[in-house]
Amino acid sequence: MIKDTDFEDLLEYKATYGNRPPEGLKEITCLFLISLGQPQHESTKLKAALKLMNATFKECIIVVADSLNRHSLAINNLDMTEEALYKLALSNGQAWINRNKPNIDRYLTIPHQILRWDHWLDDEEYSRYRNTVDRLYDINADYNKALNENAKYFVDKFSQKQEIANYQRAIQCSIEYLKEESAIIAGLWSDQGHKVVVYPGVNVAVVETMRIFKSSILWITYRLNSKKSTALSFQNIIDASPSNIYWKDSRGVYLGCNKATLQYADIENQEEFIGKTDFDLFDSKWAHDIRNLDLKIMTKGEPTVIKEIDNKGTVYLSHKSPLRNHDNEVIGIIGNSINITAQEHAEQKLKQRTKELAAALEAKERFLRNMSHEIRTPLSAITSIPDGLKEMYDMLTDEERKGYIDNIIESNERLMSLVSNLMDLSKYKEGKFVMELKSDSIIDVTKAVINEFKYVHGNISLEADADVPHSIICDSFRVSQVIRNLISNSIKHGGKDGPISVHLSSYLDRCKRYVKCSVKDEGVGVPDDDKEAIFDAFVESSKTQSFAGGTGLGLSIAKEIVEAHKGKIWVEDLIEGQIGARISFTLSVSI
Repeated sequence: MIKDTDFEDLLEYKATYGNRPPEGLKEITCLFLISLGQPQHESTKLKAALKLMNATFKECIIVVADSLNRHSLAINNLDMTEEALYKLALSNGQAWINRNKPNIDRYLTIPHQILRWDHWLDDEEYSRYRNTVDRLYDINADYNKALNENAKYFVDKFSQKQEIANYQRAIQCSIEYLKEESAIIAGLWSDQGHKVVVYPGVNVAVVETMRIFKSSILWITYRLNSKKSTALSFQNIIDASPSNIYWKDSRGVYLGCNKATLQYADIENQEEFIGKTDFDLFDSKWAHDIRNLDLKIMTKGEPTVIKEIDNKGTVYLSHKSPLRNHDNEVIGIIGNSINITAQEHAEQKLKQRTKELAAALEAKERFLRNMSHEIRTPLSAITSIPDGLKEMYDMLTDEERKGYIDNIIESNERLMSLVSNLMDLSKYKEGKFVMELKSDSIIDVTKAVINEFKYVHGNISLEADADVPHSIICDSFRVSQVIRNLISNSIKHGGKDGPISVHLSSYLDRCKRYVKCSVKDEGVGVPDDDKEAIFDAFVESSKTQSFAGGTGLGLSIAKEIVEAHKGKIWVEDLIEGQIGARISFTLSVSI
């Protein structure tokens, strides 16, 4: 069962009278005066005062001095009309009643009622006492001094909480406050037969008015004592924690927190924080999510641990538990939220790195399998064909002998190419290769490579834009190797006699000219997930690795060569309707 709003004494307060009250108050009805915005009239402090009323009086009238507070509101709300200030004061009074009435009904066990300031402000006798107070202020120097000093004390105390825009206006507003309060308490209440007013402190102006009016009202003060050592120790302990520690009632209203929570909420002190909800602190969506989780925890009565991401993207590991009173009833939520954003990022990086290492290991294992096949196949031909040729030499025709020898030569060239690629890659990775840079025509270099394939694949076209420079500074042997690798891949993956187009263009980037070479086929293409990985050593596209039979070295070598020329190489996105793959690389015209 979730107990409705409860101000349980997480930090216990006890109220005691500041001046010893007379005997016989158990037959008296007291007026318990409430000033809006005062921490003494909220939370556990209010609870302690209510218990004191129970022990002392027969009945209690709680006086909510809400419309009186319009004078305090006027101090800094310079642009508000008197009507607007009055409405705001009433609204604040109603909010106080809504917030505290459930607990008043619970803890104030003697007969009681709640009356608001207008109950007396609207009384026809009020104006008579107010006129008397105004006259006294004008003609009685001692009374004038008492009100002025009281007003100054009030304003100076007010300025400790917030800056005052106009000091003289603040003094005048405070004097109006004191005149109205004095007229009702010292005049009207006494005239109506009320005997006792209870308030945490002494109001000098009211007491002086009571003396002049010879009022029979007894002003009783009380003070609040907390278990200071326990409270101080508890607050110091939670303030030392870097995590956010907070607790709130069953309605989601915050009752307290530690320093880290105040810093997170960008709020200066506990008094300002207490009374707020998540809807005051966060955007509506996240506040709703928090509220729904809190209700679930309070309903089940069990703690939970959850990851929460706020509207700033900060990740918290939150431990939330039901907040219980001394009767073990659920009255709210207590939470501890630890910022784990850094750990989350580190964990994501670790997962990504683990994934990359696993992929690298798989690529290496695949490479070793391919290498085993690539080396064994030509070696098998080189070692077995000569034996067969020797045994069957006399039975073979010249054409058949030439075929055997051609196979040996082809297998030897394949093996040499593989070894050469491995050595090249090793040199590139270790930075040990030296480029032979000279001026050369990229168009001529490209034509020469295409010409090498004319007997292997006759469907290769070349298009060069008019602005392609006649010559660039490059290592033409290495650039030929890049183009050769790209065309070889297109032949392998583009199908027999599938069209392959090579396009040369030129562009400026930050006042520097580049040449771009693109090789396009209409084969199986490259999946998005593979577009970067295929340039790593030992890696092939997931669409081709099962049947292409390559070692995954060609594109890795091409990448090293292109980057050595201050260029880049990548798989381009195709426009809608196109098939195959387009791999492009750029070279700086002058390195």
